[in-house]
Amino acid sequence: MIAAPKRGGRRRVYIVLALVVIAISAALIWTPWDGPQNARFHAFWSPWTSSRNPVIIAIGSNAVYRLSDNLADQYARTHGLQTQGEEFFVPFGPDDTIRGIDLVPAETSFVALGDVAAVSHVVANITRQKQSFQERFPNDISFAELRNSPSLLIGGFNKRNDAGTHQKAEVRAASTKRD
Repeated sequence: MIAAPKRGGRRRVYIVLALVVIAISAALIWTPWDGPQNARFHAFWSPWTSSRNPVIIAIGSNAVYRLSDNLADQYARTHGLQTQGEEFFVPFGPDDTIRGIDLVPAETSFVALGDVAAVSHVVANITRQKQSFQERFPNDISFAELRNSPSLLIGGFNKRNDAGTHQKAEVRAASTKRD
């Protein structure tokens, strides 16, 4: 006849296994990752994270136009929207026209969603290295600041064809110079 295992013995095995799993998990969490991938990560980010000055993150904006204040105010008055605030859509018909004076560039008002995601990831990496940063629009940065602080440009070309078009324009302009 085989003796039944004691209840306390099986329980001890589970407790020991649980403690081993907890110890291994804790070691993995608190062990610094000193592999080659981590060294490459630090080598890449070191120009930005080793500076005493904050990193300047320049965020490009999209080419967006909004209705002029005069046109928006006129529409709001004629449709009883004075107390609704500035944000509303004007339902233009297919044959309606807008004069050029009624469209105003919103140069630093809109940022592409992909740019926001990229800034989020960059800020996470920079702050993980305990580096301060400033997020700015390019027209709010002086050359002196660029000379004295590390900087990143995010969103310089927000459409697939922009970079190629820009490069072609530079090549054409360079090839038309006369001696």
